[in-house]
Amino acid sequence: MARRVHTALAKAVVRTKRTSGLGFALLLAGISFLVATIDGAAVAVFIVTNTRAAGPGSLAEAIAQANAVTGARIQFQLPSSDPGFDPKRGIWTIRLSAPLPNMTGRGITIDGTSQPRAGASPAGPGVAVFAEREGVDQALAVLSRGNTIRGLAVGGFKHGLVLYGVGAVNNTVADCFIGLAPDDAPAPNETGVIMVEGARGNTISGCVISGNKSVGIYVADRESRSNVLRGNRIGTDAAGQRRRPNSIGVMLARVPQTVIQSNLISGNDDIGVLLVGKWTERNVIVGNLIGTDITGTKLLYNDKGIVIKSLANTNLVGGPMPAERNVISGNLEIGIYIEAADGNRVLGNFIGTDITGTKTVQEGELLQGNGIEFNTVAKNNVLGGTAPGERNVISGHKVYGVVYYGHCASNSTVGNFIGTDVTGTRALPNATGICVDCASHHNDIAQNVISGNLSYGLFFVTRGTEGNTLRGNLIGTDATGLKALPNDIGMVISTGASRNTVGGVTAADRNVISGNRQTGVMICNRFTEENQVSGNFIGVDATGTNALGNKHGVLFSTYPRANIVRGNVISGNRSSGVILYEYAEANIIVSNFIGTDASRRFALGNGEAGVVVDQQARGNVLGRPGEGNILAHNKPANILLLPKAGIGNRFEGNEEETR
Repeated sequence: MARRVHTALAKAVVRTKRTSGLGFALLLAGISFLVATIDGAAVAVFIVTNTRAAGPGSLAEAIAQANAVTGARIQFQLPSSDPGFDPKRGIWTIRLSAPLPNMTGRGITIDGTSQPRAGASPAGPGVAVFAEREGVDQALAVLSRGNTIRGLAVGGFKHGLVLYGVGAVNNTVADCFIGLAPDDAPAPNETGVIMVEGARGNTISGCVISGNKSVGIYVADRESRSNVLRGNRIGTDAAGQRRRPNSIGVMLARVPQTVIQSNLISGNDDIGVLLVGKWTERNVIVGNLIGTDITGTKLLYNDKGIVIKSLANTNLVGGPMPAERNVISGNLEIGIYIEAADGNRVLGNFIGTDITGTKTVQEGELLQGNGIEFNTVAKNNVLGGTAPGERNVISGHKVYGVVYYGHCASNSTVGNFIGTDVTGTRALPNATGICVDCASHHNDIAQNVISGNLSYGLFFVTRGTEGNTLRGNLIGTDATGLKALPNDIGMVISTGASRNTVGGVTAADRNVISGNRQTGVMICNRFTEENQVSGNFIGVDATGTNALGNKHGVLFSTYPRANIVRGNVISGNRSSGVILYEYAEANIIVSNFIGTDASRRFALGNGEAGVVVDQQARGNVLGRPGEGNILAHNKPANILLLPKAGIGNRFEGNEEETR
């Protein structure tokens, strides 16, 4: 490496010395700098020698000088005799009543890590830049290309660091504390870091961005694209063990193609990550811990983990590779909330569990409220996928693992474990696995394991909740489909939910709804009409040949009307196969195997009856010509028509086998 001093840049030489092996430092009019040729390129290095806000030897003066020299470096040699040094804290503090000069040169590096450490120096930066008074706009604005700011603490400003305009390209902010002092004392900015008005291709890495009053990192505007937030601690202390909240950790507003990767985003008072507005699209959130401590095993909550709303479309949360998995757990209200946003994908994450996927973030506690909520006409979003790496584990929630509210449509929940651990063999319960509510319609729920939940595996509820499809799921069994991993009730369709489909005509459509403590499928309440349950295994395992009973197979109760149960195997249940009860009316039960397998070779009788009709159930069709049920091996009878059954129930075309 060749080195030579460019004395032509020096107007006066006060003294010289060798510095960091780069060349010779020249102290000019109170500002120390060196110029070296490194690999054929001249590098000017300006040395900050005092903590004054301006004047010779100050950081402000160094920036002003460096702006004129492409590739300049600013380093620190602050003496312990400087009045800005606090020997107890080991921190040199530069206090500003006005912003530092804008960075307008190219390739400038401000390197706070160059400051020699002294005394009780903290683990964080040794140099702090703090506002002298309230209302100072920012510590520093970067308007140009290729600059680096490293190893500073910044606090007390409206905005800590600002990367502004189309010229602010490919800059790096690294290893800074923004909103905290180097010793973890509060030093809040209103906003920590801002990238706006076309600032693009910038990287924020290795920083602690915490304690800010509003937003930790704010990125906005359509042209402020391709920025990267990697390896930061946002909302926590430097150790990643304690809350140091921003209000919002990261906010992307009307901005595309941001990468949020491998950060700890926890401890924020409101939202960990907020994506909002039109053009907030194709952003990627991967490999983060959101709501836990740095170990991923203890809670360090945000109120909400991730919020995607208001036309923020086609964003990606997670990915198929283990390194892309987010752990989104321990948040008080919700893990992920998607509102009025389309085409987003959530895959490969642990939502509600710790980093191992085997337990909640605080053993024995169900802390996070809901895992994932779709709301207010969210549509065409995908939760999970068909490849194993795309599976989300959504478990350990106080209320719902997944919930659809507010006219959500055409969303897909595919291939997830909901209520189990990562192996799919142990319960890690939500209260209810999936709820589809408030006129959410035409959503597809397929190929999931929905088991181990304390109450319902699934709950379809309220008028207008229609056209939803449930196919290929295991509900009440483990991931093999061979062992029970019970919900209390497998599925409830209630309170006006209508025209939904459970199962289908192919083997791939078949749900296995077995092993639940109470009922496999419960259809109940007024206006719950025209739902279809077809082609499922209800009370047997995934082979269809071994009993894996619910207490009851299918239960109609309290005025449901005109629902269809067709072509199912309803066998092996501990009590009854089908119960029609409490004014169930005009429901159709046809072409089912009740008490046997589909081949009729195996005796799989239900424990108390094949079909029970009671409590004014009326006008129901239990078999008809060409669509009779096969009833066999049920105790004490294949069909029990009890004295309180209503009128007009019809039994036609059935084939019964007695024991």
